Amino acid sequence: MYCAKCGNVVEEGAHSCSVCGTEIKAQMASGVPAGRTDAHVNKKGVTAAFTSANTLSILVTILLGTAIMVDIIAVVSDLAQINLLSGYFTGSEAEANDNRQAAIGMAQLGVLIVTAIFFLIWIYRAYKNLAALGAKNLKYSPGWAVGGWFVPFLNLVRPVQVVTEIWKASDPKVVDSASWRNSSLTVLIPAWWALWLIGNFIGYIVLRMTLTSETASELTASTWVLLISDAIDIPAAILAILVVRGINSRQEEKYRHLSTVAQ
Repeated sequence: MYCAKCGNVVEEGAHSCSVCGTEIKAQMASGVPAGRTDAHVNKKGVTAAFTSANTLSILVTILLGTAIMVDIIAVVSDLAQINLLSGYFTGSEAEANDNRQAAIGMAQLGVLIVTAIFFLIWIYRAYKNLAALGAKNLKYSPGWAVGGWFVPFLNLVRPVQVVTEIWKASDPKVVDSASWRNSSLTVLIPAWWALWLIGNFIGYIVLRMTLTSETASELTASTWVLLISDAIDIPAAILAILVVRGINSRQEEKYRHLSTVAQ
């Protein structure tokens, strides 16, 4: 069983929690029985319920998969532009190339915006579930777990810290609500975040080069850099899928495990 107040493991037959001292009978009378795994009382006394993020994780996976396909198309288009710039081309060919590149760029932007929205919704849900799974001493609130993405400079480190905390606190092998910080971290998270930062940095360079490019050689150079940026986005999205699916799987497994133990 688990204490509904602090999440500590309570032995069968115990009259009170060994950590917070709350009487088990009092918890049962309050409507939040010890051992209940779909609810957890946080520091403010508010019961946090576990809500599966499985549907959200599937949607995010589909959107990231769409982004990968668009990026592959972008890489092919970048190569076509480099090939065009390396030889003689007519005005109509140049116009068709520009229209194609612009359309692909708009598609990438659109998919990025939609994916980012649902990814952050998933972050909120996954982080909020941590309390319901019994994790104690969390550093952030669900709202701040999302808000950190929008703070300049802080958003270089806070997102990966949040995702790391979600991963560790969702460890199904950790039943003690206070020892989740000792859980091992997958290499997927730092690898994903490193590629994300590198891709964004190169994207900024592409923007600067495109604005100042005038000759065919300069446009060719900026297109090569654009191709690298588009190519990096592909493994970054693949790693993001693995992280999302991994966290969702861990939370679902931990919830099932706690439910079984509580029965």
